[in-house]
Amino acid sequence: MAEPGQRDQFGRVDDAPDPGVFVRFLDVAAAMDTIRVQRERTYALLAVRAGDHLLDAGCGLGDVVRALARLVGAGGRVVGVDTSDVMLAQARERSRGQDLPIEFQRADITRLPFPDASFAGSRAERVLEHLAAPEHAVAELARVTRPGGRVVVVSPDTGTYTMDAPGLDERTTRAILHEHGQRQAQPWMGRRLYGLFRAAGLAEVTAEGHTHPGTELARVPQIVAALRKATERARTGGAITEAEGAAWWQALEAGDRAGLWFGSTTHFVVAGTKP
Repeated sequence: MAEPGQRDQFGRVDDAPDPGVFVRFLDVAAAMDTIRVQRERTYALLAVRAGDHLLDAGCGLGDVVRALARLVGAGGRVVGVDTSDVMLAQARERSRGQDLPIEFQRADITRLPFPDASFAGSRAERVLEHLAAPEHAVAELARVTRPGGRVVVVSPDTGTYTMDAPGLDERTTRAILHEHGQRQAQPWMGRRLYGLFRAAGLAEVTAEGHTHPGTELARVPQIVAALRKATERARTGGAITEAEGAAWWQALEAGDRAGLWFGSTTHFVVAGTKP
């Protein structure tokens, strides 16, 4: 992922004290039914056919690469690229012995090392929000896709974050969730995708919203840690007081223990055709 924002740790996985945090987070996400349904929708939007050569940019642990490889069959090929050596090592290890038509390589989505029109379709999932220049990524995905091929991108939008538990103060919640979203280089990436697709010259552009609810905050310690940091930034920035932050966390944790916590985020799935 190229030139991430200062707080965007997902853009610097290999430099993290514990890169395994990101691996575990992706595994938790992949196990969600709503993520599975969303991914299957992207495969349909790609219009995958047997024998296709496809690209998954920002492939992470390689789950999607393996799924697409089963769809294209032995006559096809699926290439997964990522800038993280940790992710690529995991992807290769998890693919070992599966005899799938796949390839993993280190590459930057904003400077893809492939000739024009190399693939029948290309996709990226939860990648562009970590980039300093996401428009370059969309342009590159379009460039390497052949005429008539499909480009599909998935990104969340932090403006869609919701959270509720008994006693959560509305103003404090808004302030903390705002800071939580600011950890990404592009907090509003989801809503920007449609315009970026049109600007890149893609045709037949469509946009869908897929909401991902959660009811057990404690199951995702990575989110808990990120919310702790967001609370501190909101406090030091003057958006909330220390007492307001403490009361918010007391209500949040009590609600989660009682099974009354709820949160959600919406991912936007945008697809287009290369003219």
